[in-house]
Amino acid sequence: MARSQVDLANTALGFLVRDTIRDLDGTTPGAIHTKANMQLAIELVIGEFDWPDCRVISSLSEVELADLRGWTHAYTVPSDMVKVWQIGASKNSTPVQFEQGMSSDLSSNRSYIFTDQASAVIRYGSSRVTIDRFSAAIFELIALKLASLCCMVITKDKTLLKFISDTYKTKLSEVKTSVANAEPEMIDQEFVPEFISVRSE
Repeated sequence: MARSQVDLANTALGFLVRDTIRDLDGTTPGAIHTKANMQLAIELVIGEFDWPDCRVISSLSEVELADLRGWTHAYTVPSDMVKVWQIGASKNSTPVQFEQGMSSDLSSNRSYIFTDQASAVIRYGSSRVTIDRFSAAIFELIALKLASLCCMVITKDKTLLKFISDTYKTKLSEVKTSVANAEPEMIDQEFVPEFISVRSE
């Protein structure tokens, strides 16, 4: 079933015990604040884990820089990148060290990935993902995060905010464990070592 941004907003408003909206361009507090915080909520959840729903694995584009900060290679940061999960030569390679940073040129706001890996491949969470690509569990996580971002400005209820935040933390742990158990290569490469103990033999 396809889900939209309005569906996401209404799920979040449901957690806040507020009326639903028809579109994000309305003038109600629910429409205004869910629209304003939606992309932030999505990217915060993307940055929590190496979700398959928004994972991208691709070659990096190398650039020549005068200042390599002691590294041997510099690459441009993908424009849709939310968080790097691995830099390496391929899927089964051992993750290599890297550093992210801005250009040393004060007139430039470009960012780079520095590493000693030639022909580097990146594994990252992408903001290009559409709402309907997320699993039901991750969609609910995003709705909870969106509700927590909007809670105080819409409801001014600290007790409700704590409930939503605690629910988010519990569900986040459950969903991370479920995804980690479904992807053994992630465990093998120690992307999420804290979940090794919960996997069934």
